[in-house]
Amino acid sequence: MNRVWLLAAAVAVGQFANSMILPVLPLLARDFGVPAGSAGLVVTAYFAGFALVGIVIGPLSDRLGRRPLLLAGLAMLAVGSVACALATSFLVLLACRLLEAAGAAGTPVLSRAIVRDTRQDRDLAGALGLLATTMAVSPVLGPIIGGFVADTLGWRWLFGVLAILAALAALAVYAGVAETLTLSAPKDAVSTWRQMRTLLARRRFRKGTLFGAAYYFAFGAISTAAPFVLIEHFGLGHLQFGVTFALIGACFAVGGIVGPRLMRIATQARLLDAAAGLAIVAGLLLFVLAREDSVASVILCLGLFGLAFGIALSVGSALTLSDAGDAAGTASSLSGCLQVGTAALGSVVANLTHRGSVVPLAFFLLFAGLAALAAAWRLDDGSGPRPTPGAGRNAD
Repeated sequence: MNRVWLLAAAVAVGQFANSMILPVLPLLARDFGVPAGSAGLVVTAYFAGFALVGIVIGPLSDRLGRRPLLLAGLAMLAVGSVACALATSFLVLLACRLLEAAGAAGTPVLSRAIVRDTRQDRDLAGALGLLATTMAVSPVLGPIIGGFVADTLGWRWLFGVLAILAALAALAVYAGVAETLTLSAPKDAVSTWRQMRTLLARRRFRKGTLFGAAYYFAFGAISTAAPFVLIEHFGLGHLQFGVTFALIGACFAVGGIVGPRLMRIATQARLLDAAAGLAIVAGLLLFVLAREDSVASVILCLGLFGLAFGIALSVGSALTLSDAGDAAGTASSLSGCLQVGTAALGSVVANLTHRGSVVPLAFFLLFAGLAALAAAWRLDDGSGPRPTPGAGRNAD
């Protein structure tokens, strides 16, 4: 269990690279002289780089091992953060954000693969739930730290703090996490592609991935739009925004904790349906409360979404990895790429629809719930026969 906590810390640092900068998006727009919609591209760039690099990390880890790639990624995250702190133009900052994302991309993929190497069934769901819960340190603490550092030292120091945290995480992983990959025959690009096709042909993997993608779309949109709505529209300070967003992150943490525990009394299918329904309720409620134009209504509805997202992430991750066998790295990479890729898409949509209004946020929540419900439609409860781990690896 200590190893899982170290992995969770590495994942949290990777997520800090995004959550800590949310309070300073309006500052970036001002200091670099770019429109608000353009400033949100630092979030889009992070999600896009995270997804693109994440797709190759898993297959590489199935050949080269989990540990060395995790250490290399944390080192790249530290270097990228230093480069962001020294950026002299907005385009340079975007390029450095891609470098940061490349380093952070492997942290959740490799951590989930390491967990999958050593656990199964409910133990797997519990460990993934712990990763999801500790990932919530980022939404809870990241914006608060970011707001505090921005108010006291300036936004460039945010990236200096990130560099230090990444270096500390690398040292912790080096000291406490051993390699978990069992030696196997190397896989070439053709066999990896075949393996991905096999995974996509599996109904549970496909549905679990699409379910998570619906939430990630809304998450990317909210991460981009919420700072401008809460800071510019409602007039919150940077630290106030951090505290407000932390409340939403706390709801995400609760969802990550209770999700795996609820599997003792309910099937995955029922839990996923319930999470989708909760997101739909959050979206409809925000539409109704939009006329009041209050911070409290936004926090309430985003908190409900955070709770649904936490449940979806912990339960849905177990669904996508349950039948992966020795392709855990590839499965984690593929699902992560598709899901974080939709977060980048959500961020782009938020940039294009930015008006400083609460209404787009309501739309994002409602869309996530409806899309998730469609993805989980007629999902079996997992009680039927499952393929033998590793079976079908060479099938088309």
